[in-house]
Amino acid sequence: VGIFMPEYDSSSWDKTEIPSVWQLNGYGKPYYLAFDYPPALSKKKNEIPKIDQTKNEKGFYRRAFTLPPSFEGKEIFIHFGAVKSAFYLYINGKKVGYSQGSMTPAEFNITPYLTSGENIVAAEVIRFCDGSYLEDQDMWFFSGIYREVYIYAEPKLYLRDIYSRCSPDETFADWMLKIDVFVENKTAQKRNVIIEASLYDYTSFELADSINGNYVADFNISSCFSLEKKISCPKRWSAEQPNLYRLVITLKDADGTIIELKTIHFGFKSVEIKNEQILLNGKPLMLCGVNRHDFDPDFGWAVPSERYHQDLTLMKQANINAIR
Repeated sequence: VGIFMPEYDSSSWDKTEIPSVWQLNGYGKPYYLAFDYPPALSKKKNEIPKIDQTKNEKGFYRRAFTLPPSFEGKEIFIHFGAVKSAFYLYINGKKVGYSQGSMTPAEFNITPYLTSGENIVAAEVIRFCDGSYLEDQDMWFFSGIYREVYIYAEPKLYLRDIYSRCSPDETFADWMLKIDVFVENKTAQKRNVIIEASLYDYTSFELADSINGNYVADFNISSCFSLEKKISCPKRWSAEQPNLYRLVITLKDADGTIIELKTIHFGFKSVEIKNEQILLNGKPLMLCGVNRHDFDPDFGWAVPSERYHQDLTLMKQANINAIR
């Protein structure tokens, strides 16, 4: 772990953009495989998930950063949008954790590892892991930190997660909105809190409805609190009419002081299967779908947002309404 220690001199290392894949920056060889495994992965059934480490590359990343004053006294997290295929995370030379879900985000609470002033974040990225067997299919094999990386701060009492869903009545006119709010309390005492959920029209920002409740957040644990309310005649979501609402969750102290709020986009829709038909909001849906991998001819899996919009526009023009 010497290369991850703050005193290590990495001035001779090459610089690279993040997000990116290293095979398109001149390091290593990209593979395109339709039905086979890359050379490092054993093809013998009785040896899976054996990996030949002499053919398994690693990429080492380091960067110095200084926390802004506004982060003082808060819980601090680092977010990796996606890393292929696995990685170890280090802060100031100390191992923080490991992740190998290379198509999904990974987050770590790095509060205990930080110091005042300059800090060093480092990652040891491994090209192939046993998860590569599960993710193998007709695609290009790349490696690297290929989605966004950022650090963010939360207060000691904060909204950790939000899960919302809905179900319609028999006429699809009124909908029951159900919301689970996960509150993390890192303070040293129980806290009486108010949770408020407000539904705003996406374009006009007009308030459509709201719910609130009073709860007790126990200390040093994550608590789940549930809200639900019947919403009368909301605009429904479909691919042709993608009506959305802004669902704003506000966490307040017992006296009504706002601690923090978070927003998600929410659409009222129902998908079910009846009599061997897929129904969207009670009406039959014909799927015209394609398989798709995130891919850009210049950046590989590090797809710029403009390319996403271009891809989706072309697919809609071709009457494609589903992606696998």
